[in-house]
Amino acid sequence: IIVRGLNTNSSGPSSDGGTVATYFGDVPLFLNMRLIDVNRVEVLIGPQGTLYGAGTLGGAIRYLPNEVEMDLTTGRVKGDVFSVAESDSMGGEASFVFNTPLIDDTLAIRAAVNYFNDPGYLDYNYVVRESGVSLPDPDWTDPTAVSENLKQVKDANGEKTLTGRVALRWTPNDWFDGTVSYFYQKREVEGRSITQYGALDPANGLNDVLGPYESAYRYEEPREQEDDLLSLELKADLGFAELVSATGWSGSEDIGNRDQTDLLIRLAYSYEEFPAFSAFTEEVGDIDRFTQEIRLVSEPSGPLSWIVGGFYYDTESFGYSKEFTPGFDEYALNVWGVGGNPRPDSLEYYSVDYTDVKEQALFGEVSYEVTDKLTITAGLRAYEYEVNSRSAVDLPLFETVFLGRDPDSIVLDFGEEGADDSGTLFKFNASYQVTDDVLAYATVSEGFRIGGANGVAACPPDIDEIQNQIICALPDEQVYTADTTTNYELGLKTTFFKNKLHFNAAVFNVDWEDAQVGGATVNGQQPITTNAEGANSRGVELFTRAVLTDELTMYATYSYTKAELTADAPFLFNVYDEFDEDGNPTNLDELFDGKDGDRLPGSPEQQFSFGLTYTQEVFGDKMLDVNYGITAQSDI
Repeated sequence: IIVRGLNTNSSGPSSDGGTVATYFGDVPLFLNMRLIDVNRVEVLIGPQGTLYGAGTLGGAIRYLPNEVEMDLTTGRVKGDVFSVAESDSMGGEASFVFNTPLIDDTLAIRAAVNYFNDPGYLDYNYVVRESGVSLPDPDWTDPTAVSENLKQVKDANGEKTLTGRVALRWTPNDWFDGTVSYFYQKREVEGRSITQYGALDPANGLNDVLGPYESAYRYEEPREQEDDLLSLELKADLGFAELVSATGWSGSEDIGNRDQTDLLIRLAYSYEEFPAFSAFTEEVGDIDRFTQEIRLVSEPSGPLSWIVGGFYYDTESFGYSKEFTPGFDEYALNVWGVGGNPRPDSLEYYSVDYTDVKEQALFGEVSYEVTDKLTITAGLRAYEYEVNSRSAVDLPLFETVFLGRDPDSIVLDFGEEGADDSGTLFKFNASYQVTDDVLAYATVSEGFRIGGANGVAACPPDIDEIQNQIICALPDEQVYTADTTTNYELGLKTTFFKNKLHFNAAVFNVDWEDAQVGGATVNGQQPITTNAEGANSRGVELFTRAVLTDELTMYATYSYTKAELTADAPFLFNVYDEFDEDGNPTNLDELFDGKDGDRLPGSPEQQFSFGLTYTQEVFGDKMLDVNYGITAQSDI
């Protein structure tokens, strides 16, 4: 989810949750869960660090599940069957929800299960038949050569996901409410939804045959992931305020494969001289997280209202990546005569990382009604965090085949990296009730996202003298700092004709400092996160909703966002200045990303939506809802 253009990932928000904090109920959500049994979604635009514990740069999204009902037994079954353009199969989804009291008005349980089957629509039509033997780039003009070396995998980006949630709610009296819930998900994805159509070099023979719904990857890319979230939410009415405690434990385990053929060839280590060269990875990740958030919210009484809270976050993660180049060891020994030892497992690259992140924060807001029309709000957040990482990288095939190490050896020399920081953020808001129907407001607020370590081993001191293959991080590539936003906003919220017409408008300007962007190390092109000097996003947002009749309502939205870099962002794109006779790069001249003034990726400049809802009572006590909606956006 991208808010106000704040994004630096060309394919969408980054894996850490991007610039928006996500909550499921009152618990921060760091998992990519397929949410079920949801009552409503709240979108909070702008930094929310003085109201909620999880750090946020651009906004917060709250998914509020249906509450456990204490006095009602209900059940619901739902099924969908759907088709996907370009797919050879049908898709489907089925869900079941059940709620029942265990002790009337005191203890109740609610359970939901959902199964989702997406058939996929993207074909992997150029998968090597036999690794290290089949040619990944045969004569594209010869159909026989293509079919002998490559196979077709239809609908290779399908997905099967099983999701379940069970919640137990306890309300022993009229001032206490507690819910413990468990959320589980198993996701099996057959491949990535990425096509290289129109993006290949015209000199590449595959460019002439690749279709718009085809991938050029040489390997299938399955991935399995299991996630679970155990949460405890407690609410207590203290009379003068409500106390909210939200505790969350979450875990995630995943294993998957990715094609690395073209990436390794671009490194200019002469892999392309092996005609049957292809490469793939096996990646494993294991993450455990604990969060604790406490908020004390004042009860409405008089002109003064307030909220204070505390937040603690602790995560431990482990991961490894293995890269395989089948057949390359035999080629190097037999054709190049390098004189080392064979590498039967074809393990070309192996990296391991252990990372621990801890964050603490205190936050709060105070609002005061200066007059019947003017309200002033001030907020503050004090935070600190610490990141520690142990990582190591080995190049087993290079060390074995070229330098004579033992055939099955793996040598890991762990290095330690760390990052820490502390600081404060503020918020100021003034709202003025111009008339009974018109509210004007002005807001200045700051957002924040913690920094971290990249988990790549540090380069040796003599890195400039090393000519062999090496993967390492230079001093400025080992860690990345926190990034911050300062949000300026002016807006109107209006209602007319006895609340039958709503119209809201806002103009905003967001300054983004030290924006975290994806990059790559100079040595080995290892993916990392770096900091760009800055970016800016500014624009306008409009929203209207009208009750046209008792049965018919209409809504429309429009936004214009100009989001761009305000300085060069280095080390993101590879720029080569020397090529061999076949057009393959041989010398890396420069690494950079966007230039000052370049648009931030992943978010359109203009967005529009329009919808109608018709509601009619049928069969005496049933309601029929008919919805129509349309969305449009400019290019991203």
